[in-house]
Amino acid sequence: MEFIVFWLAIIVAIVQSHVRVPVALATGGAFAVGCIVVAGMITRPWAYRAGAILQVLAILCGFVVPVMFVIGALFAVLWAVAVRMGDAALRRAQQFEAYVGADPL
Repeated sequence: MEFIVFWLAIIVAIVQSHVRVPVALATGGAFAVGCIVVAGMITRPWAYRAGAILQVLAILCGFVVPVMFVIGALFAVLWAVAVRMGDAALRRAQQFEAYVGADPL
């Protein structure tokens, strides 16, 4: 979803904020591709930090496209909730494994 938000922010940056087309495409495209890369590599420890950095960058995009302050903050909250819920699910799976003695996955 954030991939789509970054692509749509490119259009807004060009039309409303008068950002040059190559700059908007390069920046927005890099952020959008970064979202896909992080999602694909989420099993690696560095991906959590990279995802958090992407959330900060999404909020900072608000200096060019003001609505990104709100949208970036919403995605940052979603990211934090997803990380927290993922950690809780992993702990429960480990508890299940310890209790039953079998790998739940």
